[in-house]
Amino acid sequence: DPRAFFKYAKKFSKSTSDIGPFINDEGDVITDQTKIVEMLKNQYESVFSSPLKDKLISNPQEFFSENNAAEQLDNIHFDREDIIAAIDQLSNNSSAGPDGVPSILLKKCKRSLAEPLEILFKNFLENGTIPSILKEAFVIPVHKGGTRSTPSNFRPVSLTSHVIKTMERVIRKSLVNHLEVNKKFNPAQHGFRNTRSCLSQLLEHHDKILQFLEDGENVDSIYLDFAKAFDK
Repeated sequence: DPRAFFKYAKKFSKSTSDIGPFINDEGDVITDQTKIVEMLKNQYESVFSSPLKDKLISNPQEFFSENNAAEQLDNIHFDREDIIAAIDQLSNNSSAGPDGVPSILLKKCKRSLAEPLEILFKNFLENGTIPSILKEAFVIPVHKGGTRSTPSNFRPVSLTSHVIKTMERVIRKSLVNHLEVNKKFNPAQHGFRNTRSCLSQLLEHHDKILQFLEDGENVDSIYLDFAKAFDK
């Protein structure tokens, strides 16, 4: 199996490089690790997008009425099997977050941990509070191309808690199911939905283009790409 062979060989050919030195706006070479971290911090803060104040929801009840009461999601229902299924989605080799819990521990002990995690998650939902350590992350700069002396060429990858990732997957399952059942998704959305993907979107797009051309109409396609989308 050539694919398995090269995947195995690639593990031993990887080499890690230290981050830095960087060159600041004045052209000075920065080698001090504290200053390098500060430059990365400033770079990531500069592209961070904060929610617009006029878009914040102060009173969620204002968006609901008696007419759509049946479509409201009043509670998140899940059991141990849902938690086990969410744990199975974790990667064996994922690094632990600030809580220090590795994914392999959850996967190997999923049957034993399902019950305490169920109690824990339901407690979080009932009280509306989550321990701060489960909301923290280790930000790892990963070089994405270009010169290594520029902080903007390093993408921030966050290592978060696998425990909270599991809870997020459990909640997401209920949320997505609720939106699908009540037909709240835009029909044109293909990303992050079951039975849909880039392929289904392209097939639908291609079909529309052919239909327009058969009807003798002109077709214009506009493709957009967000700069530093992952940094935001």
